Amino acid sequence: MEQITNALSDLEVAAMSAAFGDIEAEGNHSECMNQMRQTCKELTGGVTSLIKNKTSPVAVGDACKTIGVVLPKLVAHVNAASASSTNPGFRNELLSLAKTLANSLLNMVNLAKQSVAKPSDTNLHRELDARAKVVSTALAALLQAKDPGAGSIEDFENAAASIKSNLSTLKKPGPQPNKPYNHYKNETSKLSRDVLVTAQKLANGVKTHSSLQQHVANVNHLSTILPKLFSTARSAIDSSTDSNIQQQIADSASQVGQSVIDMLNAAKNAVEDSNNSDAQEELAEALKTTSGSISSLVASMKGGAIGERECEAARLTLDNVGADLDACALLAAGGELAAEITSDVSYEDSEMALLKAAKSLSEAALDLASTDPSQEKIAQYAKALATCGVALGDSTKIVSAQIPDVIAQQEILTAAKGACIASHQLVGLARDFSVGQAETSQMKAAADKVREAVSQLENIAETAAAEATKGLKSIEKAQTVINKELGKYRHTATYVGNLDADWSSMGEAVRSVSAANAHLVAATTQDQVQQVVTSATEVSESIVQLLQNSKGASSNADPRVSQELNNISVEVSQCILDLLEAAKGTGKSHDLESRKKISDASGHVVDKINDIVGVIRKLPGAEKFALVEDFGEDLDELAHKELKAAAAAIEAAAKSLLGASAAQNINADGVDLSEVTDAILDAARAIAGATAILVKAASVAQSERVSAGKNPKTKHLYKKDPTWSNGLISAAKAVAANTQQLVNVANSAVGGSADQADLVASAKGVMAATAQLVAASRAKADPFSESQKRLSEASKAVAKATGALVEAAKIATQRTEEKKQREKQQQAYSLTDAQRLKMERQARILRLEQELERERQEVKHLNQAGYQ
Repeated sequence: MEQITNALSDLEVAAMSAAFGDIEAEGNHSECMNQMRQTCKELTGGVTSLIKNKTSPVAVGDACKTIGVVLPKLVAHVNAASASSTNPGFRNELLSLAKTLANSLLNMVNLAKQSVAKPSDTNLHRELDARAKVVSTALAALLQAKDPGAGSIEDFENAAASIKSNLSTLKKPGPQPNKPYNHYKNETSKLSRDVLVTAQKLANGVKTHSSLQQHVANVNHLSTILPKLFSTARSAIDSSTDSNIQQQIADSASQVGQSVIDMLNAAKNAVEDSNNSDAQEELAEALKTTSGSISSLVASMKGGAIGERECEAARLTLDNVGADLDACALLAAGGELAAEITSDVSYEDSEMALLKAAKSLSEAALDLASTDPSQEKIAQYAKALATCGVALGDSTKIVSAQIPDVIAQQEILTAAKGACIASHQLVGLARDFSVGQAETSQMKAAADKVREAVSQLENIAETAAAEATKGLKSIEKAQTVINKELGKYRHTATYVGNLDADWSSMGEAVRSVSAANAHLVAATTQDQVQQVVTSATEVSESIVQLLQNSKGASSNADPRVSQELNNISVEVSQCILDLLEAAKGTGKSHDLESRKKISDASGHVVDKINDIVGVIRKLPGAEKFALVEDFGEDLDELAHKELKAAAAAIEAAAKSLLGASAAQNINADGVDLSEVTDAILDAARAIAGATAILVKAASVAQSERVSAGKNPKTKHLYKKDPTWSNGLISAAKAVAANTQQLVNVANSAVGGSADQADLVASAKGVMAATAQLVAASRAKADPFSESQKRLSEASKAVAKATGALVEAAKIATQRTEEKKQREKQQQAYSLTDAQRLKMERQARILRLEQELERERQEVKHLNQAGYQ
């Protein structure tokens, strides 16, 4: 009796605490409830024994003793079950049921004591049976008590059945989608992420033996979000027109549902038996399958975003076109573009193809900017724009290779790249537009930028065309002038000429022809249009002077010498005409065959000049006439020495890079560029090494030229030209200085303090200097000599190494930009802040574009000054 009374007191205290909310949920609710139910069953045994032996004092005493021992345990379990519940109502209900049971037990035990004292009192026995039923009812109520928030193991089965029934949603069309595909893609991604997170919580909870209440909460959440996922995936299927994507989405969404069902079954088994290791393994495997199927679903949805996909592909294509144009610009700077890119198409047809591609690019940009945000339209026009970009790049390369001016080559390549960059920006906006993150006005503005860039390219191409034909027209004009003068000369009876000319005047004319021959060959070899124009005029003027002086000088000579002088003057003029005809081919073709024609024609001119020198010596007073004059200091020898000195300086500079190794390079934006710095350092070593080889090749070529100039059999082919020699000396010094500057910047990169822009500028400086050196060396050398072949190979090696350095620097820049973009994506802006930042960025873009144009013009002027 006392134990029952104490138990009632404990329940009263617990009830008061529950009423005032002083109980905090703790312990495993499911286990507490199970222990409570088990104790109820023990108590039921004591009650049954008491009623069955109600006439036996000993049996009744034992039963009451059992009740007195078990009831405190039951109260403890009730208190624990109540404390482990998060539901205040259930706590009060459980404690109330326990109090009812304790009171009914107290009444029953009191009556049992009376019944033992009066064993023949049947009324007491009947009343005791009635009290026992009240106790049984109270026990049954306590046994059946269930926390509505705690759930039960059946919830696992119900959730699995619900998910299975909703899988049918994927098989039948839903309502007509009223939103774009991208909306459903994003919603599916969010729901998929929610499913995966909840599935992981469920698996972790089961593994750590969390409460059944927590398990059921996760299970119910899965049964709620899976139908939403199926419905959203179905809408995505209905809004897509790609049958393959539709099937992929349906299959992967179905796999998600089935894998979650497998998870629920495995989790149910593991919760029912926490020692079931097989169930735990099945649960882990099911979670892995769920994760994989969700990844497949997200990938399928992304694949269905064909607008985004094609925009990314278009951006990559345009990037590749830009990189290709960059490589061609490096080849152009090294004078190797024409050798690398050949075409049988005429310049006029190539120019027409370029203008057609430029027009197509403008139209494609307008189409993309004017389209609606549907994935299909965005994909169609982005792909078309990229195709036009490829055509523009290909035609630009061919046209620039056919342009004889190196500066014009680089200008047209740069303009084409500008059009690709503008197209790249438009495609990026189109991708944002397809997901609702860009406005139509922004698309229109970007398309205008493309059209502006294309217009600039067209203007440069037209100017280049005019420049390309300027040299040809000047040569044709020179041919006309010479043919006209030669026609008059052949009519000796009426041709007057310079009657005051003598052998010295004739000698000056021959020297002028010799110099003009050398200048024209140099101009055509170096592909400098203005020099071709000047040289062609110089050639025609020198021939007119030769013919006019020949007429006057022959008038006072022996008739046989006079006739000989007239004949050889005509032959020299005819060889010059052949040279001009050969020079006309260089404007359309840059192959070795054209160079050979120039070289052969120039050789014939030199031969005839030697012949006319012999005839002039037959004139009175001209016995000691010599064609070659003494220029004082031997500049050819000096040029050779300067080249050797440059090679030595470059080798010394390159050695300082051989043992260098890059330290850890964390830039100001927190990006680790150590690996990229190693690549930059390797590229710098390659540039220095290739440049050293190039300068050595130029030195060997100059040594051959000096030797040939001293050989009596060949010295007439190598007329001394102080202007050219000084140019070669200047080029050698420039190569050495630029290479040393590159080495200095690369050494800074080793310590992590180099700027990628400085590295690229230094590398391009080396490229430009080596191009000047190659052009100068070629101008006076045999194009078919081994030294010239080595020079050409070394020039290509410098271009390749420079391209590698530029690419490595680009990677460094891209990594930094990617980090900045990730940081920006993590920032949240208000609408006002976003608008303000957008305006600031647009203003900055405008300022940078203006500054870029000014710098381009400055570089253009510097390039032009370098070739004057």
